[in-house]
Amino acid sequence: MKKLYLIGDSIRIGYCEYVKAALKGKADVHWNEGNARFAEYVLYSIGDWEHKQRIGEDTACVHWNTGLHDVVRTMDEDPLTPTEIYGYYIDRICQRLKKYYPNAVQIFATSTPVQEELYDYWFSRKNSDIDAINAEAVRIVKKYGMEVNDLNTLLRNQPKEIYSDKTHFNTPAAREIITKAVLKAVCPALGIDYDELEMPDFSKEIISDEKEILK
Repeated sequence: MKKLYLIGDSIRIGYCEYVKAALKGKADVHWNEGNARFAEYVLYSIGDWEHKQRIGEDTACVHWNTGLHDVVRTMDEDPLTPTEIYGYYIDRICQRLKKYYPNAVQIFATSTPVQEELYDYWFSRKNSDIDAINAEAVRIVKKYGMEVNDLNTLLRNQPKEIYSDKTHFNTPAAREIITKAVLKAVCPALGIDYDELEMPDFSKEIISDEKEILK
């Protein structure tokens, strides 16, 4: 079976088990250890994750995201990672992923929107910051021939009820929307017919082993 590698933060943690369930018997699904957090951490950790998990150069598809931790503001200060620095790390992540997984179709997923009105002064995220890093990331990943799974656009006009909190989408409706979007993005690279997949029961919560649905 072909290998799929999912790299990402707590948004990835929310959908990875459902993707794995839908691809059972059709693809070998892996994901990074823990929460991928911010872009610098992803760059730092790619090699460590590979050395621990030995996913291999024969990986067929890498679907990855990072950014929601980069836009965090504390006490209304500037975001943790300035957009230009975020772009610098995204560029280096692209280079490193190409080295570790040279035969893989690489797909970047945009950072998802938040309910910014629910944050407070001490810890916040703004959708304008998310839009800025997404635009920068898309510009860079396309330079490397990577595909884009625009989860932000997919989710931004959905009803508020799909959120499970101010950041995450761990509701049955959201699980279905995001999981299907990821599957539609990765199936061509895996040689799998999306229409033949048997979807999991999205009403049942499957918690990934990491159990790190954090800020």
